[in-house]
Amino acid sequence: MQILTYPVGVVVGLLPVVVELGAPPRPATLRLDGRTVCSVTAAASGCSVDLGPAPRVHLLELVRANAEGHVVERAVRWVNRPGASQAEVQTRTRCEESTSRCTVRVGWAHPERQNPKKIAVALDGKPIAGAKRRDLSLDVVATRGAVLTVDLVFPDGRRATYASVLGGRVRGDEESALAGALETQACGEAGPAEALARRRAGGASVRSVERGEGGIVFVAEPSAYGALVELAGSPYAVPKRADQTALEEILREVSFTRHVVVPDQRLSRGDLQRKEPVLQALLETLDATPLKPLRLADAVASAALFAGVPGSRRLVVAILAGGPDDESRLDAGGVRAYLEELHVPLAVWRVRPAARPEWPEGRTIASEEDLRTALIDVRDRLECQAVVWTEAP
Repeated sequence: MQILTYPVGVVVGLLPVVVELGAPPRPATLRLDGRTVCSVTAAASGCSVDLGPAPRVHLLELVRANAEGHVVERAVRWVNRPGASQAEVQTRTRCEESTSRCTVRVGWAHPERQNPKKIAVALDGKPIAGAKRRDLSLDVVATRGAVLTVDLVFPDGRRATYASVLGGRVRGDEESALAGALETQACGEAGPAEALARRRAGGASVRSVERGEGGIVFVAEPSAYGALVELAGSPYAVPKRADQTALEEILREVSFTRHVVVPDQRLSRGDLQRKEPVLQALLETLDATPLKPLRLADAVASAALFAGVPGSRRLVVAILAGGPDDESRLDAGGVRAYLEELHVPLAVWRVRPAARPEWPEGRTIASEEDLRTALIDVRDRLECQAVVWTEAP
């Protein structure tokens, strides 16, 4: 029994849902956010669900109950949740009863059957050497167990993150998964430890707080190109100006990935490679982007869905420049609420007078010094973030 519909991207409105009932195909019930939507049978193996006009995280459940009304089978599919349309981490863990030794086999599932180009494994926040191997043998001496995190990055840009308790009272994979949340007040070397103490003092069941992987996603109006060139200098200037190089170094010194979602008809996404200056790569992307149609709100929502994968630090930067009218399907207010639901911070830069009152005022970027200050703020906001791993209730 499974839900066959696999929503990709940010979805609103009516969503047709098709299910597979197994063999034999006995009736089941489809629920949306805990509310029964329809009954499904072999003759009618699906129905449409209304997700509403604004983007929100939704849970689809296909359940089958026994004569007493108790659920005996259940399949789930998340909608609009970061990572739901990404790849998955699959682990198999066994810990020996009489020792502190645990073995972990790291596996994965990918919609296109790709293998990861990067595998990062950490135990209580400390990277594990030799993590590229599928089978790991780890020594876990903590009485309560240690927090194991696995982060995979695939060639097509998809990511998958998983966290679990390893060792202690947990001898395998059962009931060991943890939930990741974003902490934004963990500045400095002692920030994660201080955040851990604060949350535990407040009664939260927190297992670990760590820096985690990080990513920034830019969404820039194509009309911002001219203003950014004036501020940062032409990306094709040879030799580079010394002040332009200094701007680039602000983002180079922080270890995180950089991406851009283009607010055009396709909402295409690109990676800003670390080997090239981030501002130069952004300008080259904008230089090839048509001014119309503009889908700014849709692009910000798409950026949040991509950036908000559990277990990662993140920030979306919207660069406004007063371009043509926004032709997005989504309302900017609903998109801002969606970012808050996902705990994805938003920074707004206005590089030209932009009549976009539906977005926060943000920063006015009218000089090179303004741009420098904005870049430092991006760096500092990411450096003050940490990932909080909590036990499921």
